[in-house]
Amino acid sequence: MELENNFLFDGLSQLIAGFVIFFTVLIFIYSLGYVKSRRLSYYFWFFITALSSLAVVVTRNIWLIIVLWGFLALALYQLINIYPGEKSSATAKKTLIIVGGSDGFLLVGFLLYVYLTRICVLHR
Repeated sequence: MELENNFLFDGLSQLIAGFVIFFTVLIFIYSLGYVKSRRLSYYFWFFITALSSLAVVVTRNIWLIIVLWGFLALALYQLINIYPGEKSSATAKKTLIIVGGSDGFLLVGFLLYVYLTRICVLHR
């Protein structure tokens, strides 16, 4: 599996990647004043989330999208659950359930796509 064959930088993916980067910078600037404790852990999971989002946007391999989407769900769970407490734990669990449910629908949709087209790449 060659790296250059797994990523596609067309106009739409560049536009969406630009939005991901723009909002990542905005959230980063906002969080500089908001996050007071556990900064290292917060920024680690924040940048993992941002990088996973970018990778999902530009990849064209269906199976890699599913893996990256699952990794994004884990990163979001960890990001929300940084501060201990019942409210953040419940919110993190709800987020994991929602994203996990979307993982299931994503997998079913991709399996249907592969079954109907016999193609595992989104763009030739």
